[in-house]
Amino acid sequence: MPDMNQVVQALEELLRAILRGILDDPAAAQIECAQAGSTIVFSITLPPRNGVSELGRLLGREAETIWAIRRIIHVAAAKHRCHVTLEATDGRQAMKRVAMDTEPPVS
Repeated sequence: MPDMNQVVQALEELLRAILRGILDDPAAAQIECAQAGSTIVFSITLPPRNGVSELGRLLGREAETIWAIRRIIHVAAAKHRCHVTLEATDGRQAMKRVAMDTEPPVS
């Protein structure tokens, strides 16, 4: 089993690959990682571009996009018996935890 640093690096690479497919300017996305035991928290900061935030694009309509990202990251993390939480902000407002352990609302 790889050490936690390798797991964190692999999960961050996966998250960046997903962001490249969603965001207009994925290079501007700043990802910070905090780790405590087998829990990993990724904090994504999307600075406004030309006064427009890409946070809405990341969250998606009714948060469907971020829930899909959460599922992918959780499946990858489960392989290594880790728990991952995602947080996102556009830098203009307080950090929002956008992917919790509860299920998304059923439409």
